[in-house]
Amino acid sequence: LHFLIRSNMSVSIILPTYNRSLFLSKSIESVLNQSYEDYELIVIDDGSDDNTREMVKGFKDSRIIYFYQSNQGRVFARNVGIRFAKYRMIAFIDSDDVWCKNKLEKQVKVIKAKNLDWCFSAISEISDDGIKTRGGIISNSFFKDVVLGRGSVPMSTIVIKKEFLLKYLIFDIFYSKYKKYGFEQSEHQDLCIKMSLYGNGYAVQESLAFYGVHSENVSNSIHARTALIVAALRVKYKFGKISVGLIISLAVKFILSMIRLSFKKLINLITKV
Repeated sequence: LHFLIRSNMSVSIILPTYNRSLFLSKSIESVLNQSYEDYELIVIDDGSDDNTREMVKGFKDSRIIYFYQSNQGRVFARNVGIRFAKYRMIAFIDSDDVWCKNKLEKQVKVIKAKNLDWCFSAISEISDDGIKTRGGIISNSFFKDVVLGRGSVPMSTIVIKKEFLLKYLIFDIFYSKYKKYGFEQSEHQDLCIKMSLYGNGYAVQESLAFYGVHSENVSNSIHARTALIVAALRVKYKFGKISVGLIISLAVKFILSMIRLSFKKLINLITKV
């Protein structure tokens, strides 16, 4: 009985990587140092030609599962990891991010207590300018915040039920086919939009992870914001009707957002002269 209760909240951690052995060891160490120990760590090596395999094999922990595939991109790597996952809870960590020691423990406890589909937290960004915390907030306009790039759902803080991912098509490979149009980050944005629209979730305001400035980030560029709009409309098209009001609202919000962005760039340019 104890085993059944324990395994019900077991976590499969998905870690995709490609030629990141320089950072990967710290990511793995942060997982192995978790206060919550009921998990498996699935490392998906997406065709690395550095010493990633040897470095991962150097960790003597039975909870680590290493899988190598030819280079197909982050979307495919994450989806393969999810399909390999044994447990009903899924967590993500990128190969250059680091978790705080109590990260999994706090989020699993919240999900269990509130019977949630997903949970994420704030994350600390480390750069030459110091440490800045972002994310960890769900506002009344969570969906629009995500679509317009105002809301942040850091990938390496997400813990989510596998059944939710399977119901909403995990990560949509549609975006990997159109990277040249600015959709490099859209599989992440696609998931964030699904989280903002469906299921029950919670945001831990405390920072439970760290990432460097080179990690994936949602850009404020016009390409990134256009990609968010496309992702939102695609999700609504596949899982719910797109109302005319939603299209108009997103269009207006997008235009106003871009005007503010352009104005901000103009101010920055003037102040630098």
